Amino acid sequence: MKKKYLFLLSLIGAVTISACSATETKEQSAPSITEETKSVDEEAAADEETAENTEDSSAKEEISSEAEDAEQTTENIETTKETEESTEEGTQKLSEDDDFAAEARERAAKEAGSSIEDARYCLSDDFDGDGETEAFVFVGSEVDDEWSSCDGDIWYVTRDKCENVRNGSFYAYDEGVFRVFDTGSKKFIAFSDVYATAAPTNLYYVENGEPKESIVSGIGSFFVPDYIDGYCINLDSYDNLGHYENGEESFVGHTWKNYYFYYDETLGDFKEYVGHDITEDELNAACNMDLTGEIRSEGYEIDSMFKRDNGIYQVNYSVRTDNEDGSYDVEYGNATYNAGAGEFIKVWDPEKSDWKSSDYGGTILKSITE
Repeated sequence: MKKKYLFLLSLIGAVTISACSATETKEQSAPSITEETKSVDEEAAADEETAENTEDSSAKEEISSEAEDAEQTTENIETTKETEESTEEGTQKLSEDDDFAAEARERAAKEAGSSIEDARYCLSDDFDGDGETEAFVFVGSEVDDEWSSCDGDIWYVTRDKCENVRNGSFYAYDEGVFRVFDTGSKKFIAFSDVYATAAPTNLYYVENGEPKESIVSGIGSFFVPDYIDGYCINLDSYDNLGHYENGEESFVGHTWKNYYFYYDETLGDFKEYVGHDITEDELNAACNMDLTGEIRSEGYEIDSMFKRDNGIYQVNYSVRTDNEDGSYDVEYGNATYNAGAGEFIKVWDPEKSDWKSSDYGGTILKSITE
């Protein structure tokens, strides 16, 4: 079944919620890094969420508002701008080695049993600094303008080899399917799969002439945030509203939450800023306010609190509603404070930096890699 990503043409790539809206691209020696967006077509997302609520017959009135909540969420998912270079039509390049780019396209097309016209995008460079040029080539269909995606294969090409790396449906930016994240020590080649509600980023690097997959590849949408140093992976979940009945639980309410990463020189890959449990006093002192007191005054219970080593402080809270039939519903929320900036992150309104506006919805995990 063809995977399709229900995002608007200009609204995908790396994913940044309003907390990272207006995300700025970091300067690179290679084409500037682009950030992913995960803005979903609002009408399509609303239809999808409504259908999911219909299937979940156990959800009560609070939970059945899933479609409305999802639509509000997507309205606040911002677009970022793709800025990679394109030196010739249909070809993405990092080097001036035009001859090898052309050769790589021809060889990939031949291996795929396709014509040269189907080798639509090529990204070439000496990715591992060994003096030899390598290339990643997409061979496949034209871009489907309605879905902003194309179906085909990603090939890795060197002077000595041509091998298939991945096949499927990939998001097509204005310049092509590839992006590059240059850490200064290593270049990571990125291309995004296309699904209905998420855009997991495949991340590869080259080592000793071989393509290697990053340990964080495929987890979620990888991008560079503008509000804090480092990198983010945006992960989607259905965890905003829970329904509990007869010892069973079900969840609805689509959320997208940012998790924080840095490039580890020793590891040679990206590593997560894992959350560490803290006390209420530590949280309130970091935020310079009685945050937990304000949250409780709104009728919520405090569920968990933790700090990440990049200065991000987070708290999860919830409110329970009991139903006449003995079941109950729980709405989950969270707040994120950026100690480095001295303010709550802006998820919904770029003009507001209060704890309520920093709520992604659902429950933030201490780690998505451990």
